[in-house]
Amino acid sequence: MFSPSIVSAAANDTIENIQVSVQTDSGQMIPDKIVKRMQASIYTIGDNVLSGHLVGDVELKKDKYESLIHEVLDRILIGYSIKSVMIEPQASTSIVVVISPWPDIINKVNVDVVVNEVSPEVKNLILADLAEIDQVFNTVLVGLPIDAVDWARSIIKISLTDFLSVQLPEYDASFEVVPSNVTTLKLNLYPKGNIIHDVNLSLHSESIPNILLLNFRPYIQKQSEKLIGLPVEFVKRHQAYFVNELTDVLSHDKNLKNFGVTTNIKMQVANNTDIMISAETNKYRISLEGYLDIGRKEDNTSLKVHAGKMISEQDEVFVEADFLPHKVQWNLLPGISHDLTPQTRIGFKYDTNEKATVLWAKQQVAEKWLLRFEHTSSREFNEFAVRYKLHDFVGVEYVIDDNDSWLRMVGYF
Repeated sequence: MFSPSIVSAAANDTIENIQVSVQTDSGQMIPDKIVKRMQASIYTIGDNVLSGHLVGDVELKKDKYESLIHEVLDRILIGYSIKSVMIEPQASTSIVVVISPWPDIINKVNVDVVVNEVSPEVKNLILADLAEIDQVFNTVLVGLPIDAVDWARSIIKISLTDFLSVQLPEYDASFEVVPSNVTTLKLNLYPKGNIIHDVNLSLHSESIPNILLLNFRPYIQKQSEKLIGLPVEFVKRHQAYFVNELTDVLSHDKNLKNFGVTTNIKMQVANNTDIMISAETNKYRISLEGYLDIGRKEDNTSLKVHAGKMISEQDEVFVEADFLPHKVQWNLLPGISHDLTPQTRIGFKYDTNEKATVLWAKQQVAEKWLLRFEHTSSREFNEFAVRYKLHDFVGVEYVIDDNDSWLRMVGYF
């Protein structure tokens, strides 16, 4: 037995903290997050009502406090009947609440994800990120009384936010719940952060003409425009997927297959995204260029066709055909070339009109800058040029030879 002095000391203690326990009268399981929300609500009530009071005072008015907590819980825990509230007053007071769920409970949750203004392929990609979303809502809602859904919305929102922050951080969401035994939850996703507003497509090749690239440009353009409206960070995270999608479009082009073309795709993802596609073949080197010379009086418009076959990884045999439209004259120049490095190429060609051998060299000094030099040995004539490629279809070149200098506009066909 406790001595009167010990009991008196306990009665004069102040309630300093509250411990809460929630139980069901039938032993039925309650979703963990719902239990935690209930415990938080009960703790808040108990803390406001009991903390700071003397243990003895609470013991004397125990029935009154239990009835007060019971009444408040009846109002806020819709979907559950409060069977009993028991307070055990002491410095660390415990509150035990026994509840009984109302009969109609949620047995299953069907989630309908809505993402507006995205392609079916992108929606599938988003759904793959959300593969476990059903489990999130099942954990919160299955076993919950249908009538408790309204006060459980904040728990659903917190669970959803936590899930998206890990699985799909580039999107926020709102939701609508249609409660029943089989509950439907409609999830509306919308992007956040920086959004892609435009996509700039660049097609480049040193070994096949642009006219071949133009055949599939509309398909690539259509594919790349699927990125517009997507969050920048989402596309960065799935960049490999989008590159593979573009690569797949190119791999089905018959012309590229026939020429043995392989592609390399680079993406610079931003509000204005750049997609750069390099399409090259190790079998051929084919190009078609048009020249318009400014500041040159004779032969100032011409067309050059280059058709080459690779006989090794570094060596090529080719034929060039220069066409002067104002003279309706062709000039054939067969030759060979050798790649010293991926940026440096040397070779010679034979001018069938002048019956002269031309030695030449090309040096790529940057992505858009090219140096070119030609030497015709029979008349000791030299030509040097610096070329800058403005974009995939137009370049500008400054040419200097032993007699003159001029500016040349270059069209890549």
